Amino acid sequence: MNKIIILEDDALKSKAIEEYMRTIFDAAVIDTADSYNSGLRKLKTNSYDLLILDMSMPTFSNDFLTNESSFEKFAGVMVLRELKRIKKDTPTILFTMFDDFGSTGYSISLKDLDIQLKNNFPKNYLGYVYFESGSTNWENDIKKLIDDYNSNS
Repeated sequence: MNKIIILEDDALKSKAIEEYMRTIFDAAVIDTADSYNSGLRKLKTNSYDLLILDMSMPTFSNDFLTNESSFEKFAGVMVLRELKRIKKDTPTILFTMFDDFGSTGYSISLKDLDIQLKNNFPKNYLGYVYFESGSTNWENDIKKLIDDYNSNS
């Protein structure tokens, strides 16, 4: 993996992911983006070997809009749809600290979302990693998904 993008709005999580990815791929170029639009812009104009994708994030970067109406609970699905539409098969790992997504009227568990993403985006979606603050289990999980992908490519 030579070029990686981390699309994550939480600066601490993004930094933790980036630091860990550097332990695996010390020579990799790692880009980051903190919103749906900034990430999509980078994904459309660059090629990446791996996308680490948060599911819920702001539509715009924090310096542009900060009100709650600019927050997308399913931004990760929107990114995957757009990658499929433009025929970019960037391998993608969902990285989340939530086990349930949605709002009033619609909710989906992480396990059910995982099944949907595998079915709808088989060329991109590798699986999910559940992040818990204070735990490093996510490091093993992300490494396993990458190793599985590399052994099947």
